[in-house]
Amino acid sequence: PAKARQSLKSNDQTLDWLEQLFQGLDAELPILEQAIKTLDNHDTDKTLELLADIKQPLLQAEVETLRGTAMIYYNKTTEAKAAFEKAVALDPKHYRAITNLGNLALESGNLDEAISKYEHALKLNENFANAHHNLAVAYRKKGLVSKSVSELKKAQRVSQQKLREEARGLIKNPQTAKYVRWLVIAVIAVIVFLFFRQRVP
Repeated sequence: PAKARQSLKSNDQTLDWLEQLFQGLDAELPILEQAIKTLDNHDTDKTLELLADIKQPLLQAEVETLRGTAMIYYNKTTEAKAAFEKAVALDPKHYRAITNLGNLALESGNLDEAISKYEHALKLNENFANAHHNLAVAYRKKGLVSKSVSELKKAQRVSQQKLREEARGLIKNPQTAKYVRWLVIAVIAVIVFLFFRQRVP
């Protein structure tokens, strides 16, 4: 009985910890999403301000990746590299942070390191178009033309696949589907109108 009680107590503590974790993520994920939007708009000051409010350990690799990107916008490559390296230390499979390290290596002219980073990122996610594209650039600068062309084709294929998936997602959206139906009806109506107008003597 004593062991059973201890086990139940331990399970309760685990459940409490999980509940706190999920509550923390629910509170901070919207902040992270907002930080991504402000970074896309190159509002780096606001981005860094938002990132400072994110404390959840599970989000820190992404936080450091975004912080590194913000540092690039500030032309602070040393700080950017440190942030990307921290992101990879927190999450060794963070392929975007690894790709960004490859970008810094490429910009500094270290082609071998850049190629190594891009290849590593693509082993983690072979459908990451940016890594394919930048690897193509690195191969071209290295004089490996056939490899460069191959990577460019892969980048195009992955990008087209992503666009198709996004398009399918839009079509499956009930709101979008409604507009598509009305658009089709409108097009048919125009065709019918033009057909009968041409038949009028």
